Amino acid sequence: MRLAEGNVHHSVMPRTVVRSPHLSEPTLKLRVAFSVCSLFVLTAACAAPTSEPEVGTGDSELRALKANEVIGFLNYGESETFSYVSAPMYRAYKLRANAYDTITLTATALTPDRELEVFLTDTKFQEQKTRTTPAAGSTKVAFTASERFADYYVIVREKNFQKTDVTIELASNGVHTQVDPVDLVPGKYGSYQPPTGLVGDVDVAMECAGRQFFTEADPKPYTDKGVISLSFASGDVTVTGTDSAVSALQGVTLGSTAAFTNGIEKSGKNPSNGTRHVLQITNIDSTHARVEYSTVWIGGNTGTPAREMSCVGIATP
Repeated sequence: MRLAEGNVHHSVMPRTVVRSPHLSEPTLKLRVAFSVCSLFVLTAACAAPTSEPEVGTGDSELRALKANEVIGFLNYGESETFSYVSAPMYRAYKLRANAYDTITLTATALTPDRELEVFLTDTKFQEQKTRTTPAAGSTKVAFTASERFADYYVIVREKNFQKTDVTIELASNGVHTQVDPVDLVPGKYGSYQPPTGLVGDVDVAMECAGRQFFTEADPKPYTDKGVISLSFASGDVTVTGTDSAVSALQGVTLGSTAAFTNGIEKSGKNPSNGTRHVLQITNIDSTHARVEYSTVWIGGNTGTPAREMSCVGIATP
């Protein structure tokens, strides 16, 4: 997976980390400046040298990442340490956030007297809602993802382009299911073509995590399990059964909201109780597909969430 200059050290996860060089090259429009050993997040405005190609004009725009600046994929629970040097200008990791999940990114400059600039952007390069003030030492910032599983980029550079070692950690409350970045690269728009090895009804074991809002200011996290039965057919996927944590999906009419040759997204709402549901499926290979499901229950007449949950599973024959 390692594409950039400098040594990269892995820590915290006693497991094999899936890596891939095949990460897409985004065009970015976000910026946030932080001071010594500082962390991340987003607001607008960042200057790039005029010698670099830019998107837009002025100091508020951040130029497009180069392929060798995306140095890896950051999974839940992982920590990455890398050496920053001025060329290439940026270092970036891609990550995937579970729906409704609160994740925490921590960035630390390990070299004294260094100032980090850290940016967070989704793949559409829209500004996120969270910001923190600079602080000495490591800084932690949490943000909550939307109702869909989605990819993000965390981008780092040293403010004055000085050499430094940097550590980035990704923590979350959600299900820690290993993600292969290759699996999540969208294919061409068009009719969904499911894995040829998934025939008939396929029972998918789902690991779930969520929050229950007894009061809006004090949500209680919980974990659960369930099973979604899926029928894969050319151009579509149908829910044929549910169990336990995902039983609220049973009987909900799901319409396709996005379709790729290697994946499909479907969503719907239960008119009787107001629950909203999103089902996202991405092919892994000829016999496997990643299944992501999220739902929210709306409380009474308040219009505010009473419970949010996201689940992950792998469809196999």
